[in-house]
Amino acid sequence: MSIATSKQGVRLMDKITASILEAFTTENKLDPKLGEDTRFEHLAAYLTIRRHFSRAIDTTALVVGKGGDTRLDAIAIIVNGALITDIDQVQEMLDQNGYIDASFVFVQAERSGSFDGAKIGTTGNGVIDFFSDNPRTHGSQ
Repeated sequence: MSIATSKQGVRLMDKITASILEAFTTENKLDPKLGEDTRFEHLAAYLTIRRHFSRAIDTTALVVGKGGDTRLDAIAIIVNGALITDIDQVQEMLDQNGYIDASFVFVQAERSGSFDGAKIGTTGNGVIDFFSDNPRTHGSQ
């Protein structure tokens, strides 16, 4: 188990969180070669989305963080109680049910022990960009 540190030598993750991340990586069969930051995005996505969707969750299709994406690390779209990963599923839901009840869950994972208020604004801009007719970033398409 390794605990990440920043370039300044500051620990980014405590031992308990690092242990939880290692267990999550194993249980969810994530590639241990993925960077700790990416695996943490999967963990944060799982924990956050699980509060809104109680069935099995594969975070692979939900984690979108790749840099340059206005700080959105994962996005879940839940339509009529189903986790949607393909736009065609929305039309199927409409055809089956005659209505659409949609929830969007946005996740921004942060391993740092400090708080940066500017990151909240950037994440908010990412959410606005996601819903834009002309998104500015690749992470919002």
